[in-house]
Amino acid sequence: MESLTGLRAGSESGRFTFEATPELCVPGMFVFGGATASAVVEAIEATCERPLAWVTTQFQRRVEPGTTVELTVTKDVERRRLVQCRVEATVEGETVVRALGAAAERAPDPLTWGDGMPSVAPPGECRPLAFREGWMAGGFPSRFEWRLASGRLFADADPGPNEDGRASVWVRWPGHGLGDAASQAYFSDLGMATADSAVADAGRGGVSIDNTLRMVATEPTGWMLLDCSMRAHVGVAHVEIAVWAESGALLGLHTTTALHGRG
Repeated sequence: MESLTGLRAGSESGRFTFEATPELCVPGMFVFGGATASAVVEAIEATCERPLAWVTTQFQRRVEPGTTVELTVTKDVERRRLVQCRVEATVEGETVVRALGAAAERAPDPLTWGDGMPSVAPPGECRPLAFREGWMAGGFPSRFEWRLASGRLFADADPGPNEDGRASVWVRWPGHGLGDAASQAYFSDLGMATADSAVADAGRGGVSIDNTLRMVATEPTGWMLLDCSMRAHVGVAHVEIAVWAESGALLGLHTTTALHGRG
């Protein structure tokens, strides 16, 4: 699938770069954390030559638009079926992201337990997500089509809290497919948006401290469903996201820690 970040391989193994273009940014601000996480996943899979199994990404500094992000992947442990590695992303020599991950062959028919995909209307029957003014003028939301399946997100122009802390949204990239590990990682940062709409004084915005993706499967899909659930708030928010293909297959499991306000 086409790279969501325009990631480029360097001349040395394990070295990559991408440009922090406005279309990767939270409108008018900084690079969307999910975009950086997506680049990390691409870099891991390319270096390890295996599908991603798991990755946790810690955001240390905001990435400003117009900069070049350099990624270095180091393989720490190599086994027959699995490679464990770490990734450091820098801008002008300053670390902005650190990540740990593993790549491993997956069984072709994954076994899953628990509830299936949420009972929501298909994307064609859901209303378009009405973003607040300015959000679709540029930045990462404008690249995608969004259909709100349940609840509300932070950027929804229709105000109101998520009293149960949950929201689900269909997303597609017109003209492209989704469903690989990098595209799942890209949307992992939406957990913060759900958390902000679930607590008192919603609307302040905030930043993700980290997010973790545990891969279940990859499947080409036009639409992905992101089922976001606020699990706890202890001064920071703990959010879970299950990622589903349009077919109903579970693709991945995310967790995010989010800090409200501008700290």
